[in-house]
Amino acid sequence: MLDLTPRQLLPDGEDLTGDGAVVKLITVPGSAGGSPTTGPPPPGSVVKVRFVGRAVDTLDCTSGVVFDSSAQRMEGDVPFRAHLGKGTFVAGVELALAGMARGETALLACAAEYAYGAKGALPEVAPHVTVAYEVTLCTFRPPLVAPGTSLTSESRMAGAARLKAVGPTASSMWLLPLVTTAPHSARGFRESVATLSRPAS
Repeated sequence: MLDLTPRQLLPDGEDLTGDGAVVKLITVPGSAGGSPTTGPPPPGSVVKVRFVGRAVDTLDCTSGVVFDSSAQRMEGDVPFRAHLGKGTFVAGVELALAGMARGETALLACAAEYAYGAKGALPEVAPHVTVAYEVTLCTFRPPLVAPGTSLTSESRMAGAARLKAVGPTASSMWLLPLVTTAPHSARGFRESVATLSRPAS
């Protein structure tokens, strides 16, 4: 396997760390505006992401052995859901997602210290190697309150206002996975979904 640097893989990309350890190249721009609904997602947000991680041995970030992907984790084209900042992704991907807009797709090249380090992720990712990702931030839900904030009535109201800004369809979409997965009748499940989808009166 070639010992490639992130800058060699993405020479036209943006250096996210200042030392060339994580480089990002936007391939599909996301929503503009920098609002709570377009991005970037604040710390603690729940993000829905499509991604492919590759161990690369050429200068092409989109070729190489796939070692991880949202399709593998979710068994299909369903976006992977995670809390931003909780260490679900390698550090380079977390860093990139924190600056992405909704709908944005980017290529990332992450040096070992922002990926799998000295241990690697054998057998696909050797120790001390740069890895590449293609990442799409499909959507995100900001936290109701900022991480570390006490739940006062004011912070709850601010959180509710943020959810209201996202809109009822998007807000109820995030509640659906919380419907219990215990065996229930199909009718009961449909009633739950209908209740969650109904606009507040």
